[in-house]
Amino acid sequence: MIARLTLENPGATRRRGRLFELSDASMDMPGMPLRFDVGAGQLETLEFELTPTERGLKRFDSSQILLRSSLGLIDWNLRIGIGEYRRVFPNFEHQAAFAWLAGERRLSEMGVKSVRRRGPGTDFDQLIEYRAGDPIRHVDWKATLTHHRPIVRNIRTSGISA
Repeated sequence: MIARLTLENPGATRRRGRLFELSDASMDMPGMPLRFDVGAGQLETLEFELTPTERGLKRFDSSQILLRSSLGLIDWNLRIGIGEYRRVFPNFEHQAAFAWLAGERRLSEMGVKSVRRRGPGTDFDQLIEYRAGDPIRHVDWKATLTHHRPIVRNIRTSGISA
């Protein structure tokens, strides 16, 4: 995300300084602090990239400006803006592209086919104890060794699979 901040210098002399963005530690902000140089009676817009590395409720504090005096002898430490909390969500751009592909038969236009198969499906459901009549090919030999009794894979049957 690109953040923009406009600084105005209403004074009669040029102002130089540095901008520090004080936000949650989980934010990645390359290039901080930003240096600025605003002429007398001028505006300057500062832009910086802000990338959240975690989702959730994040704190965005006011920004800090270190402003150099006109003679260069004093630095003023100023706070601008107000602190606030914002929710950060993951980037859904990649998932949205797949949703677009799946809609309106676009996959079939690209050559991806869904195939209907006959007979029972082979979707694994859970491990259960062996009962008389269970097929031997469903025995889970590793689980049988661990539990010292016959264990089978319970297979969920479905008539259609893609």
